[in-house]
Amino acid sequence: MARNLGAFVLAAALPLWILGLRGRPAHAFALAGRGAGERRPGRLLVTMAAEKSPSEELAVSQPLRAASATMGLLKPMMSIESKLQAGIYDRKQIQNEILSEVRSSTFVIYTYSLSPFSTEAKRMLDDLGVKYTEVVLGPEWFLLLGRAAQKRAELGEMFGRTSLPQIFVNGNPFGGLYDGDGVGKPGLVPFLESEPGAVGMLKFFKAIDPSGGALLNVLLRSAG
Repeated sequence: MARNLGAFVLAAALPLWILGLRGRPAHAFALAGRGAGERRPGRLLVTMAAEKSPSEELAVSQPLRAASATMGLLKPMMSIESKLQAGIYDRKQIQNEILSEVRSSTFVIYTYSLSPFSTEAKRMLDDLGVKYTEVVLGPEWFLLLGRAAQKRAELGEMFGRTSLPQIFVNGNPFGGLYDGDGVGKPGLVPFLESEPGAVGMLKFFKAIDPSGGALLNVLLRSAG
């Protein structure tokens, strides 16, 4: 019953989103009745509110964001370093393993277990109710050995970035937490900041979306 209700509400709300709500400020969703103080169960009203920016709703860490931008300046050097760290390996075999992993779930995220960036990305996905498959390469990039180091290097060759977290949606690269990838995708936070009302709507549907992230998937597809 709950699954059917969630699917019905999701199907009813998405046309509103596509037709007009995406261009407005952040949204708050509330159950309300006819009177000012009266509440009527089962009646959904969409109330517009501009109380918080997407960054505030996501609780974006500005220090981490600044650190991410600084790390981005090291990208050329890190690309070279990753190849030296990986050594000689069967590229085709590693590519096939990566493709199998990124296609294993709608949302897949590569992480380091000790990385604050990876921890922050998972927190945001959890807050938005997105179910994902996590692939942990190791504690941190400088501690990677063998196959993990090879996967990191090949992620750079295939998708233009060796840094983690690295997010994939429907098998396609989506970038990281605060930055995009090498093939034109913006990354998690920049995308949500560019879609007014997305964060509030995703949090609202978290309670009734049993598939976990179906709405975010639709938003990504509609954004191209």
